[in-house]
Amino acid sequence: MKFISNKLVFFFVFVLITFLIQDANCFKSEQISKILKKNGNPSILKLSSRNYKNIICEDRDYHLFVYLTATNPQINCVTCFQFQPIYEILASSYSKENNINSIKDSQNGDETPIFFAIADFGVSQNQREIFQSYKITSVPKLYYYSPTNVTKNDLIADVHDEYVFSFSSSTIDKDEVLGDFRNWIYETTNQRIKIYKPINYSNIFLTSVISIIIVFIFKTFYSTILNKVLLNKNVWSSFSILLIILFISGYMFNTIRNVPYLKIDPNGGSAVEYFVSGQQQQLGIETQIVSMLYAVLSVSVVVLIKSVPQIYNAKVNYVTTLFFVSLILLLASSLVCIFHKKSPGYPYYLLHIFDL
Repeated sequence: MKFISNKLVFFFVFVLITFLIQDANCFKSEQISKILKKNGNPSILKLSSRNYKNIICEDRDYHLFVYLTATNPQINCVTCFQFQPIYEILASSYSKENNINSIKDSQNGDETPIFFAIADFGVSQNQREIFQSYKITSVPKLYYYSPTNVTKNDLIADVHDEYVFSFSSSTIDKDEVLGDFRNWIYETTNQRIKIYKPINYSNIFLTSVISIIIVFIFKTFYSTILNKVLLNKNVWSSFSILLIILFISGYMFNTIRNVPYLKIDPNGGSAVEYFVSGQQQQLGIETQIVSMLYAVLSVSVVVLIKSVPQIYNAKVNYVTTLFFVSLILLLASSLVCIFHKKSPGYPYYLLHIFDL
């Protein structure tokens, strides 16, 4: 019995020592802040096979976001390259606002610090162990770990210790994703981060140089520019027609909806559609065709009004007038036929040239 009792005591002592050692290996927020300061990057913590177990452990007094990515060109992760600047903006914004190195209380009353960590599969071999521990088959992934010492009446007490932020598209709206990511951080941590976008000095420099060149040219050739460009009604008429064509052809619709250029047969056939039915659908090539028709139609009307009357030869004037009137009729009829494709219930035609 005494031998068994000694074994039990030894067992409990061993378990206690193991627990204490494991607990001692868990980094506290002050330790992580020192690591960030030492690495020269106060916003993002780079995970490695040596430190990730000390950071993602059972005793955390901080919020933690872990971003798993792969920037190796051979892996060809488009979304990784698109989302990483967004992740860096949020991390640097939090660092700038809250001074993470000194662990100041945030302005909204939640003093629990937030840390942003990253592991890149393609950078070094010592980070691949992290990906193996997650058993993931695709990137990017974003995980959230809540503090493990929260009280039961805390707003984040019911949040899962691990939260996966999924990406469903290879093309993302950066401003929209930035806002969504910021809102998700607020929902999980109860801390709202003010966005500080980095200043693009190259754009400022380029804009300044171009502005100086424009001012220099305008000052040097002031009279010529004023008389032949700024006060020339033909220049302004052409510019107005160009703007009208852009506005009525659907370019803004394409930009907002991010429409496809062509519609290809989904069954693998060779059929290609240049126009789609319905007012809420559109293709890129459809916009280009309509723009070209409007442009030729506009030029034809202007020539018919401005240039043809200046032809003094009666026979040439008659033939030219007939040509441009016929061209205008054909172009207008083509536009109406296209409108029939967009609105099948429209009952009128000019010339029923074709069906789409």
